[in-house]
Amino acid sequence: IAHKSQFSINEFKTVLNEFSTTANQSAKAGKLINDSLFTALIKVDHIIYKDKAYTAIINQEAHTQTAFSDHVDCRFGDWYYKGAGKELFANTQTYKMLEAPHRNVHTKVLDTMSCIASGNCFDLKNREMIIKNMMDVEANSTMLFEFLDKMINEVNDTL
Repeated sequence: IAHKSQFSINEFKTVLNEFSTTANQSAKAGKLINDSLFTALIKVDHIIYKDKAYTAIINQEAHTQTAFSDHVDCRFGDWYYKGAGKELFANTQTYKMLEAPHRNVHTKVLDTMSCIASGNCFDLKNREMIIKNMMDVEANSTMLFEFLDKMINEVNDTL
């Protein structure tokens, strides 16, 4: 009876260890998914910001000029400086790299909005400025998205 009990206990221990391993793997996968969803929402919000900028420029909508905030007072800024981004990712090296491209996107968009107030976005001089600024916006956007992906990998590789 003692030998059978020991055998049953050992089998039970093996099952528990396998369950623990599976649970840990599931928890890691769940965290990766959660982190990826957080950054996906940030990316979508960023794309919407850029779309509004393009629309404002093309339509020369002066009333929308004030709708563009700086890099601190947007939803990404809230996420980065005060919210879940800071809470979840501030301990990563890549998190610190997000600020510069994000700030550059806002700076270039705000610089570009200056022609809307005067209604001369399509003057030759302004067209060149707009094209250059929006190319910078896209380059910084790409960099920002790459850093977000890198940050997710960095934080989840340490688990």
